[in-house]
Amino acid sequence: MSSAVILPFAPKRSETTAIMGRYDRAYGVSHATSAFSEAVSLGGIALAGLFWMCGLIAYQAIPRERSGFPLVTVCFVAAAAWVVLVTRVVSRAFRVQAQLLETAVDSAVTASPFLSNPQRMEVMALLRPPAASGWDCARVRGFALLEQHRRLGRAA
Repeated sequence: MSSAVILPFAPKRSETTAIMGRYDRAYGVSHATSAFSEAVSLGGIALAGLFWMCGLIAYQAIPRERSGFPLVTVCFVAAAAWVVLVTRVVSRAFRVQAQLLETAVDSAVTASPFLSNPQRMEVMALLRPPAASGWDCARVRGFALLEQHRRLGRAA
């Protein structure tokens, strides 16, 4: 008597290529949004530095600033602080959106019935080595843990 063998559903590679590309593009949008949040933050710091330098120049250029209350200098320094705070809040909002998008894509990849576990790991960038930039620490840690697991599996 023979027993029936149930094979897991594994669609052809050509069918999953489009799905994997779609998820990969969604991860790309998440990483681009995160990079934009960093650009907003750095732009705010640069603009604040410009205001601070203008305050120093005003303090040196206007003799009245040194003899009494340095109103112009204080206004420039306050504007610099305000710019840093506003860009920090805006940058944080973009970063939160990027994290929410990445979490949603992770959930979609994990729950996808069209992908096998190795394909899920490939889409979630757990099988690829981390790039030089644009990768968060969790992905790098995940890759390192996967490599450690592979080495231990071969040694056993």
